[in-house]
Amino acid sequence: MRADVLRLAEATAQPFHLAVATFGVGQLALRQGDLSQALTVFERGLAVCQSHDLRDWLSTLEARVGYAYALAGRLPEALTLLEQAIGQGEVMRGGAPQAAYVIWLGEAYLLASRVDEASRQAQRALELSRTHQERGNAAYALRLLGEV
Repeated sequence: MRADVLRLAEATAQPFHLAVATFGVGQLALRQGDLSQALTVFERGLAVCQSHDLRDWLSTLEARVGYAYALAGRLPEALTLLEQAIGQGEVMRGGAPQAAYVIWLGEAYLLASRVDEASRQAQRALELSRTHQERGNAAYALRLLGEV
């Protein structure tokens, strides 16, 4: 089914459709625990966004590639992409990054044994999620604080 979605998006010859499809298929693979597949698909989506200047989707795919890299142990690359995604998200959203991205950055810092930075990001994510009434992200931020 994943391959069908990507084939349909490719058939439209529209980079936007392919970016959206890679987001969905990669997200599904990640949720199902198929990190290798998620990485492959997310990286493809990021390349499409970069080569076709799809700015609205760039930070979305950067964050997901960064998070997948963190889970795969590719921490320097993960931190770079997550920090970029947060910076772009701040610009696109008028100064407020997405709480999920901040949580993922905190997790990457924790995996890199940068505990103080992980704690700061977890606190920041908790504040963001509460401000925007994102209870699920608040729970993830609290879990990260517990891990720290």
